Amino acid sequence: MSGQSGATLAFFEGNSWWYNVLSFAIGVIGFSITIWQILKTRRAAEAANEAARKTAEQFKNLSVLIGLSELIALAREAITLFEHGNFYAASVRALDLRSGLAQVRVSSPGRSLLSQQNWQILISKATNIHQVIVQRAKGAIELTMSDELCHRAMSEIFEELNRLAATAAQSVEPHAGEQ
Repeated sequence: MSGQSGATLAFFEGNSWWYNVLSFAIGVIGFSITIWQILKTRRAAEAANEAARKTAEQFKNLSVLIGLSELIALAREAITLFEHGNFYAASVRALDLRSGLAQVRVSSPGRSLLSQQNWQILISKATNIHQVIVQRAKGAIELTMSDELCHRAMSEIFEELNRLAATAAQSVEPHAGEQ
């Protein structure tokens, strides 16, 4: 052994209590840092989970908004086709509209936009419109007051879908400080 390493060994042998205290202090510091890192990691994981939950919610709301936009386009197209006397194509669009309304109604964001009863009213209107247009396409009914009522009902659905889309758009926009 060299003289220097022997002196170091002699120091620790003579001061073993100091070595024990130093070892204990280093162990406590290391353990404290480990606990702190675990807590920091846990908080980061919780924040990531919350961000993922909010993103998923925004995605659902955006999906409903897109669905409503498609329904608005269908309603607009059905109205235009009806006004131009293309009753067969208008009846197909009215049927697509009814199906789309039923799909949006069962989505979780859709349920929050409108009560089930009001969704059912919209679906019933679309069903009635479809039936009237089909009868009109077959020539079973003539141009009567039913055309005016049908047009008015389609316009009401169109306006309600626009209102719902505006409400849905507000839930999709980022809130202040969240970007």
